[in-house]
Formats: sequence, C-alpha cells, structure tokens
Amino acid sequence: MLKTTLAAMCSLIVLDFCFAAEAQARVGWYGSASVSWMDQDATDNSGGTNASFTTGNGGPLVPAGSVLPRGTKYGWNTDFDSGLGASAEIGFRSSGGIRTGIELTHTNADIDRHIGLTVAGADIGALDASVLTGAATLSGDTVAEVLDDSQGDIATTSLFVNAYFDFNRDSPLQPYLGAGFGVAMTKIDYAPSGLEIVDDDATNLAWQVKAGASLAMSEQLDLFVEAAYRGSEAAEVANKVLPGTVEIENRTTLVSIGARLTFGG
Repeated sequence: MLKTTLAAMCSLIVLDFCFAAEAQARVGWYGSASVSWMDQDATDNSGGTNASFTTGNGGPLVPAGSVLPRGTKYGWNTDFDSGLGASAEIGFRSSGGIRTGIELTHTNADIDRHIGLTVAGADIGALDASVLTGAATLSGDTVAEVLDDSQGDIATTSLFVNAYFDFNRDSPLQPYLGAGFGVAMTKIDYAPSGLEIVDDDATNLAWQVKAGASLAMSEQLDLFVEAAYRGSEAAEVANKVLPGTVEIENRTTLVSIGARLTFGG
C-alpha cells in the first residue's frame, strides 16, 4: 500500500512538472466545444382562459356543453427524461485569470409524462378525456390516462455572454467559476396520446452559473469538465386545447465535457 501511494504521488508530481510550462501559456483568444448530459427540471405549467370554453363529455360530473368562463385558471406539471446538449464558445482569457466569452448552446429533452391537471382549482384527472377535446361521446380514457404519455419534447437554443475566473493559474489543473446572461429560444411540443396541447416557441431572457476544471494538455489545448445550472423566464406559448396562453418554466442542470483551444494572444 505504501509503495502504491508513493508511486501515485510521484506520478502526480511528474505530471505537474510535465504540464507546468503549458499552464503558463493560457492567455489569448480561444474557442471551445462541449457535449452535455442534461436533467430538465420538472415544469409548472400555468395559464388562464382568455375566452369561454365549452367542454366535451367529461362524464356525469361535467356533461357535454358545460361552459368555463373567461379567466378560468388551470395548471399541471410535466416531467422529462434526461437529455443531451451541445455548446460552442469563443472568447478571450487574460493573464489575471479572467475569461469572457460568447456561447451558443442547444439542449433537448423528451417528455416523460404530464400530471395533476387542475381547472379552477379542481383536479380533473378522473374525468373522461372528451371533456378537453369537445367530443359529445365518452372516449373511455380519463384525462390522467391521456396525459400520462411521453409524446413531445422541449428544445432550447441559447446565446450567452459569459464571464469566468480561473483559479490556481500556475498549475495545469485550474478550477473555475462562471456566470452568464443572454437569451433563450424555447421550442415546446406537448402532445400526450396525440392530443396537441402546445406546439409553439418563445424567446426570453436567460441566465446560467457554472463550475468546472480545466486541464492543460499542451500549449494550446485544454480539456475541461463542467457543471452548470441554467434557466430562463417562463415561456408564454399558445394553448391549443384551452383558449389562451400557458406559461412554462425552463430550468436545466448540465454536466459537460469539452476541449478549449487557445489560438492567439
């Protein structure tokens, strides 16, 4: 065990000396690219009707032809599968450890399910799904059964202006922190069991915070691993079932690996 520990320590010392020269050269313009695993936060979807809505046949409690007045509030939650993302950034790193960059990102996550639809404060999951489609005959499926389906996705393309601070700048291994602000275009497709609820996009202000570490591989090349939490203002999109718009949250946790190439001072 002692020999193994000493060997590992010696290896780290050798690596530190081998890469020390490279660590000194981390100044200048750079370009980077990365791929990400993402965890899309469950969303809270909420809205209100901007016109009266005539229901279909929801069963004995809500017969066909029932009318919801304008301004009726509704909401539900959506769960997502894990997704993937990619990004590219161009920026400049100064000798003081400050980096700034412009980053283009894209993420996509499939729907897992929709749950807990409430209308005027009442859970309507047990009603027949025809209450939403306007059909006068019963479908045989409840609202909850129709919503518990994975059709659809959420895709976000964002442009950020980022700032970073690199620590431990005399070492080949440099932890860093970062933050950015920008805009996000979110494309949302909610179509559980083929019922098209949302097929729309919205552009909103966005932000992100980051923490990671870079490893110098040569005078120009760094490899890095990074964790980020990213969000935007709620996307307001058209509801194709109930009249009006619905606001949909957009929050994402990402773990990325990538490479950064310094190409000029």
